[in-house]
Amino acid sequence: MQPRNVVTAMHQDVTGQLVELIEGLYFNIEDGLFELAFREDTEEARSRCFDLMREMRLRKHQLVQIFANKLTKYQRVWFGNQNLDEISAEAELLSARAAEQVSDHFQVLLGMISERVNLAIGSELDPNEMPISPRMVARAFISTCLALRFDGAAVDLVQDLFRRFVLERLGGIYAQCNERLEAAGCQTASELDFASTA
Repeated sequence: MQPRNVVTAMHQDVTGQLVELIEGLYFNIEDGLFELAFREDTEEARSRCFDLMREMRLRKHQLVQIFANKLTKYQRVWFGNQNLDEISAEAELLSARAAEQVSDHFQVLLGMISERVNLAIGSELDPNEMPISPRMVARAFISTCLALRFDGAAVDLVQDLFRRFVLERLGGIYAQCNERLEAAGCQTASELDFASTA
């Protein structure tokens, strides 16, 4: 299979797995928001959690659909098309902040995936710019919430749950991506060096 086709198929699989993680987020969101509500000091803050719970339930189908569509469009980034949907500087900052800890945790795997793809298809993507990176996944989610007119306070509340139930569970997905690329013959620079000297 051609490297571009391998990357395209990998991206489509990851999109499907991320949609499943978002479905999982919904299974846990009520418990998470209940937990947050009972940690709040004021009735107003508790009420905000319960209102958000109702809102998330009502908008589930829309949120999942918009999120999946954004990830599908991000596929073009692998091949040099950086024309992403416009989002505010605040949303970009929220995305980076949501993904920061997770990106550090998965740094080695993300670096290997990026290197394999870059060498296979001649791109120059930084690990954090890959369309499946934690920052880009967070970007898709936060911009989806904003497109559905969730306010800043609601996005802050949901972002914590998104990190716990989606971003922190990306390790297995990244391991599969790395194995898939390696099996398809997409090598890192050190693997190419080793092969040439063997």
